[in-house]
Amino acid sequence: MPVVSRWVGHLDNPVVAWSIDHENEWKRIKYEYREVTGIKGDRHKWEDSKAKLGKFGVRLFRTTIYLCLLMSIAGVVDVVRSTEFRKRGLAVTVVGVVGTVMSLVLWVDRQERYVDNLVSGYRSVYFEQNGSEPSMPESYRKMVESKLP
Repeated sequence: MPVVSRWVGHLDNPVVAWSIDHENEWKRIKYEYREVTGIKGDRHKWEDSKAKLGKFGVRLFRTTIYLCLLMSIAGVVDVVRSTEFRKRGLAVTVVGVVGTVMSLVLWVDRQERYVDNLVSGYRSVYFEQNGSEPSMPESYRKMVESKLP
């Protein structure tokens, strides 16, 4: 998804842009979240936690993007190769393109929610355990500041 998201400029969403463009910092926050919540290396707990944070919504729309892209390709092939199925090919192409755009918009929304949920959960648990805010990466702080009016 990072490639498709970059093609459309992350739909001007700074949170999604940060999570993709600063992958190492995002991975570090996820790792620290696992540490402070006691998940650590337990894969089952990590999957349950991601589900509660909204990761399945991200996965669903990522999958529908690929499905709709395949529909678009199939529609174009139908239009180009067959004279008797041009209407069907055009219809499938239009549905595929509209579905791709809508799925991408929804994917960006769900990815933003997932990142926000994980970061706020991390900060909240860290604060409860240590009585202070965690040290966030510089790139994340700049992104948050750029979102402020």
